[in-house]
Amino acid sequence: MLESLLAYPDFWKYVSIPFIAGAVGWTTNWMAVQMTFYPLEFLGIRPFFGWQGIIPSKVEKMAGIVVDKALSKLGSLDEFFREMEPEKISAHLTRTIQIRIEEYTDEVMTERNAVLWENLPLLVRKRVYSRARRAIPAVMDNVVDDISRNLDSLVDMKHMVVTQMSEDKQLMVQMFREVGDPEFRFVTNSGLYFGFLFGLIQVPVFIFMPENWVLPLFGFIVGIATNWLALNLIFRPLNPIKVGPFRIQGLFLKRQKDVAESFARLST
Repeated sequence: MLESLLAYPDFWKYVSIPFIAGAVGWTTNWMAVQMTFYPLEFLGIRPFFGWQGIIPSKVEKMAGIVVDKALSKLGSLDEFFREMEPEKISAHLTRTIQIRIEEYTDEVMTERNAVLWENLPLLVRKRVYSRARRAIPAVMDNVVDDISRNLDSLVDMKHMVVTQMSEDKQLMVQMFREVGDPEFRFVTNSGLYFGFLFGLIQVPVFIFMPENWVLPLFGFIVGIATNWLALNLIFRPLNPIKVGPFRIQGLFLKRQKDVAESFARLST
């Protein structure tokens, strides 16, 4: 029976279908992932002929989303500043200025009234230096406090991040690639697994309906279905669901801690 099956003229053609479907699924998914990131700049003839990676081409929008959906949810600028321990910042500034307080005082007083300052007795000038030195800690505390309370008007975090990302598209690509590397590998490899499985379904269909349009139609369906399945397995379900001894959750969501660590490392 095996010999007669192997001797069947179309045997190897049918056997090859799931393998070819798997190979095509892997290749198309790999290309899709690469085209998401590269090339960084438009390659071709604008506006219709050519390509630029999806993320680099929308870097300003993507950077805005990073700020709106991630950084801004982590805390306000004031909260970030508080985490930097403004008291220590003030103390450091105080020490730095006090070391050169006489130089700074001379510069300011010379600018205001050079003749008066140069003719003041040394004892008087030393008293001015001493008074300035004592006043510096309170002044620095007030300066740092003012900065903290007015950070939103002093710093536009969204504009800063968008500008930086726009000037360095590779940084944005690196951020997405490193943070989502396991998921992108899953998307690529899932093309092989799901393509092979759909290819097995394709074999009996093609046996009973050996039309030329069947294979291209299945190829189209397989491409959509494999990507749909892969994306849903990455992001769904949002919360863990227990199915018997198994705990099911979206692949990306399972790695929230790792994702947060990678994002923090790349964005600082």
